[in-house]
Amino acid sequence: MRKTLPLALLALSLCGQAIAAETHWTGFYFGLNAGHSGGDDRTDAALSGLWTGDMAAPSLAQALSVDGDVSGNSVGLQVGYDHQFANGWLLGVELDYQRPGIDETTTTVISNINIGSATQFADLRATSRLRSDDAWSLRPRLGYVTGKALWYITAGYSRRSWDVASDYTFNVPAFSSSFSKAGGDSGTANGLVWGAGVDWRFADRWSAGLRYTRTREESFDYAPTTTTRSGLYLLVPTDTAIEEISRKVQADNLSLTLNYRF
Repeated sequence: MRKTLPLALLALSLCGQAIAAETHWTGFYFGLNAGHSGGDDRTDAALSGLWTGDMAAPSLAQALSVDGDVSGNSVGLQVGYDHQFANGWLLGVELDYQRPGIDETTTTVISNINIGSATQFADLRATSRLRSDDAWSLRPRLGYVTGKALWYITAGYSRRSWDVASDYTFNVPAFSSSFSKAGGDSGTANGLVWGAGVDWRFADRWSAGLRYTRTREESFDYAPTTTTRSGLYLLVPTDTAIEEISRKVQADNLSLTLNYRF
């Protein structure tokens, strides 16, 4: 009994040391991520100028004001550093880069729009586009270690590219007349990103995880200009028919991560 108890205590001590070593997260790491990018796209169009009082104006405003969800398949990489405290809490920082894969096009077609009489009708085709090619973020994270799992929340700075555009063609078949307009905006959105995730230590140097992040809403404003005219519209200053378009976009991402820990 006297020999067994010390041996048992020694075994428990060694086991505890092995578990502690297995779940020790302090150090640098580097890895890859892949998943699904999504978000919201809300568009409002305000018409003025020659559109004021025009019977076709409500149809055009409807065609240009398109709301919807955007999605794409993302790939990227991340590098970071974690420091685990003795009580199980953890502080870290992560820098990641992604190709969001968001490239959405929505087309709206409205036919037989009455523009003045029982024999005067117009056809309308409008297209809305949204694209995001790359995204960076630098995020501190606060976590807690339980067994082989690291649960964390994160928030920080995000930098993401956006490219938005709208165009339409207004055609009056009876007069063989039409005109087209197009416009858009592009740039880099900087702001807050936040999220949460979990990492699982499945081997001494390797961890896999699931991570969700979301960026703040960004706004873009632009007014399409005339690109082509034909028929009677050659006599009409179509750029005085004004469409002011406001786009609000917000993105999120759900990714699987794989990290090698140094």
